Parts: sequence; structure tokens; C-alpha cells
Amino acid sequence: MKKHMKLCNIARLLVLAVLALPACSKSTTTDTPADPDAAITDQDATTGGQDGTTGGTDATDPGVKSGLTLSDPNVRGCEILLSEGTAKIDTVTFDGTVVGTFIREAPKVAISFVAAKDAPLANGAIQVTVKGDAKQVTVKKVSCVDVKAAAVAGVTATLN
Repeated sequence: MKKHMKLCNIARLLVLAVLALPACSKSTTTDTPADPDAAITDQDATTGGQDGTTGGTDATDPGVKSGLTLSDPNVRGCEILLSEGTAKIDTVTFDGTVVGTFIREAPKVAISFVAAKDAPLANGAIQVTVKGDAKQVTVKKVSCVDVKAAAVAGVTATLN
């Protein structure tokens, strides 16, 4: 029960951190948003979309789904900042093993999530739908915690 409560508290903190990003305003103007890189300050991560798949660019094409994979099985929660390049991240979905949210403020997307249980995150538990050239989407920042909410250094995230 204590572990579940701790995971719930971690989830709340991660969601609040993402919601506090200065680039999260509801503005639809073409002004340049504040830099959300400042909100996630851990380390740079690897680039994603390395499988060479591309999604369509017209509104009727559903795009390409890419699974988000983390390099460390001890991770139980993360904040990840993606940069779209010339592509567009349409949606981010989470299966039942993950509680998460995402915010898109082009050309960046912030994703925040925690594991629903104390177990490694399964490959494919987080799906990113990309319209356009999926190779253009890069992982800019990754900040993750373990089950005790301690920072996990050296974690990389990839889209595959």
C-alpha cells in the first residue's frame, strides 16, 4: 500500500511539473513560446525514429505509431521532452500499466508518466503517433526516477 501511495505521489508531481512548463499556454498565436528545455534539466538523450518509417502528411492519414523505449528497467517515472523537427506528434497513448499525460506546444512535446505498479515499463506501453517523417522527431531531454523517487542517471529514451 505504501508503494502504491508513493507511486501516486510521484505521478502527481510529474504531472504538475509538466503542467507548469512555461510553454504550455493555450495560445494559438504564432509567437515563439517560452523554451520548455529549461523545465527538464537532466541530460540529453538519444534520437528516436531510427527505423526509417514515415507517416503521411495529409489529415486522413493516421500517421506512424512508435513505441517509446527506456534504457533502464529500474525507471518508474519520467519526464521526456521531444522535438518534432518537420514531423508532427499527433498523440501519445499509454497502456494500462502506465499513468501519463503529454502536452504539445509545437515544435516540442512534453511527456510525463509513471508506472501504475512497481514493475519495469514494458516496451510499447507508451505509443507516440507521428505524422510526417518520424526520423525528424528527436528526444531532447530525459529525467527519470526509480520507485523511491530517486533520480536515475544515464537513462536514454528511443522511439522505435
